Amino acid sequence: MVASKSLVGALALASFVAAENIDVKVGEGGLKFVPDNIKAKQGDNIVFHFVAGHHDVTLGKYSDPCMPIDGATIWSGVIDTVEKGKGVTFTVPVQDDKPKWFYCGVAKHCQNGMSLVLNEPSSGDSQRDYKDRAKLVPKSGVATEVKGGTLGGSGGSGGSSSSSQSSGSSMTSTSGIPDATLIPSGSIPSATQTGSTTGSSSHSATGSATGTAITGTTSPTASPGAAAGLKGSAVLAGLVAFGAWVGLL
Repeated sequence: MVASKSLVGALALASFVAAENIDVKVGEGGLKFVPDNIKAKQGDNIVFHFVAGHHDVTLGKYSDPCMPIDGATIWSGVIDTVEKGKGVTFTVPVQDDKPKWFYCGVAKHCQNGMSLVLNEPSSGDSQRDYKDRAKLVPKSGVATEVKGGTLGGSGGSGGSSSSSQSSGSSMTSTSGIPDATLIPSGSIPSATQTGSTTGSSSHSATGSATGTAITGTTSPTASPGAAAGLKGSAVLAGLVAFGAWVGLL
């Protein structure tokens, strides 16, 4: 009995140690998942790193490219790396070894080849066929609830999407596409806020310095009108002095 428990414990430990993180870069080099064809086993984690652009990760179905599966069991929400800063991640635990098809549901990214296959079958369904049929889809399906993974970020505290949403984070809409605003405020710098602050301060400083340079100093090269006015005044003063001298004679 003791030996059986030890064996079970050893197997569980071996399974835990063997679990891997598979890294996927979202948006690197354009409308791409890099890599876009991966293998993983139950217990592994797929870590999607949003490195550029405005993208999401949606679990779809092979039979209907660019469309979420019923219930949309995995969706990251739309992540704008310009707004939230690079380094946002979405970690998805692998529940089984079955093939799964992911795509980006933003605009026509899926139609332009932005899809990924997990555990592609050795025959039959293929990534190439999925991408070819995706080109003919008029509009991608967009999920509405962030779930199935954990959002995180460099310098920020991560949390499951469901708990983050219930803790008060909001879902906003941009051009009809939900935007995942689940990263705690201040965890990942907002380019919008930074740009606003930098822009106003730099504009003020530049304007002030420029104004001082133009209005507060005397330039050695006066304008033609000013030079002419000074010359006329000098001539007039000379004539008045000459007249006074003649009168004395």
